[in-house]
Amino acid sequence: MRTVDCVGMEALDTDLEMNESVVVQQMIDVVHFGGGIGQLGVYKSQDSSPGAPYGSTMSPTIPFPISTFFAKGLSFRTGAVDLKKYAPLLIDLINSGKAHPSFVISAVIGIEAVPEYYSRFNGKKETKVAIYFAE
Repeated sequence: MRTVDCVGMEALDTDLEMNESVVVQQMIDVVHFGGGIGQLGVYKSQDSSPGAPYGSTMSPTIPFPISTFFAKGLSFRTGAVDLKKYAPLLIDLINSGKAHPSFVISAVIGIEAVPEYYSRFNGKKETKVAIYFAE
């Protein structure tokens, strides 16, 4: 069995307190012996912003239960997605109507608005900007 973290550091524990290690600790607790953990959530210290309101309160390191991890013989993988591998599958899912990614996009802009929206994205005011090129 495997677990996947799609939350990241800005997570709340059972007392509704900010706890940047709670998701990793829970994943190690629930995964089966010999299982694996996939980490997609973002773990990095950063300035606070609208997109990461508690960014500046996050530590660049988190407690890690290495003894349990070792005793269970777990594996841990993280990193960027190989776009060349998965893009054709995703395009097929979108074209067939099985996947609807539009909820991810925060703005659709023309090429002339790129400088403004780059600043907005950098300031964490946008999550995903699609650039529309007129024909």
